[in-house]
Amino acid sequence: MIHFVHPEVFLLAVPGAVWLLRCGRGLAVEVHALRFVLFALLLAVLAEPFRATATAGRDLLLLVDRSRSVGELGWRRAGELAQDAMAAAEPGDRIGVLSFGRRVAVEVPLTEAPDFVFGAPRADVDGDATDLLAAIDRAVAAVPPG
Repeated sequence: MIHFVHPEVFLLAVPGAVWLLRCGRGLAVEVHALRFVLFALLLAVLAEPFRATATAGRDLLLLVDRSRSVGELGWRRAGELAQDAMAAAEPGDRIGVLSFGRRVAVEVPLTEAPDFVFGAPRADVDGDATDLLAAIDRAVAAVPPG
């Protein structure tokens, strides 16, 4: 079932509909319908939909570009982001790190937030190139379904 982080956003539907009707006098019915559909989609996006799963918590995988063009600054910044994510983690949340260059490597597998440790990069990913698509594919495969 789909839930919303901010369901209160849908309270804007009535005043928004009134505004759309007032501003759209003289427009064709098709244009009104399109405007209402787009407004409804905007409200849905602002409400931040999510699907509740059987397992508690969320999974966050940080993808860190370790190519030469990024250098060590990218790894240090990823460490800061990981610390921020751990501070905001709720029970059941898991955090992991994938690094990529020409190849993709799992630096830290998905781990419960309190047990997560971000250290120096261990894997050789060949920083002469960047294969973001492979990193995204690996991240999608690493998150269990549901």
